[in-house]
Amino acid sequence: AGIRRVLFDKTGTLTEPTLELEETRTADGWQPDEALRLAAALEATTLHPIAAALIRAATNADVPVRPAEHAVTHAGLGLQGRVDGHELFLGGRRFAEQQGHTPPVKGDDEGMDLFLFDASGVLARFHLRETLRPDAESAIHGLRLDGIDVEIVTGDQPGPAAAVSRRLNVPALAALLPGDKVRRLETVRETEPVAMVGDGINDAPVLAAADVGIAAGSAADLARQAGNVHLVADRL
Repeated sequence: AGIRRVLFDKTGTLTEPTLELEETRTADGWQPDEALRLAAALEATTLHPIAAALIRAATNADVPVRPAEHAVTHAGLGLQGRVDGHELFLGGRRFAEQQGHTPPVKGDDEGMDLFLFDASGVLARFHLRETLRPDAESAIHGLRLDGIDVEIVTGDQPGPAAAVSRRLNVPALAALLPGDKVRRLETVRETEPVAMVGDGINDAPVLAAADVGIAAGSAADLARQAGNVHLVADRL
């Protein structure tokens, strides 16, 4: 009852838990189906809306998917693992840049770019589209009618975050690692009690740190365990 601000994750929370692969661009010498096979192999080791989108795209294209070996999740950044003896990485622009690569820039910033790369450079770029949940606007409007401020905290790139921010008229902080979300929550809590709404594994730390952690209906198991409240229905 004392909550005065609610922080929202974006992907899978304010947006639909399902994403769609819109475009695949590959480096010279690579075919889109082969790049998709490798990316889906890495994603087969995790549970995330991005993983579901790539695996679904591979299935629809009759591309076989086998989980990668020795897969490691880099929290808030991406995945690493071996496929056919090939050490691969899959993640956003920050992850690629941390590994010393310069990913190509796409003009349309309202989607989400994911990069497949190895030690030699970027092998492919996957452009995904997300859809705003139909009840996101009404949920935020209702909170504001109750005098509660709303803010978006997301690990996604600034472009997609800004697009959702504009549509909902809600301020957004983008490209946040899990620890960054916790630090933002702690800053807000210095002046007012705060709740967090999220769905992903990367949201677990901030859900646990919030005065009230609320796991969305489609949340990963770890997010549900970290939160105080689990929305049984997949509605905001």
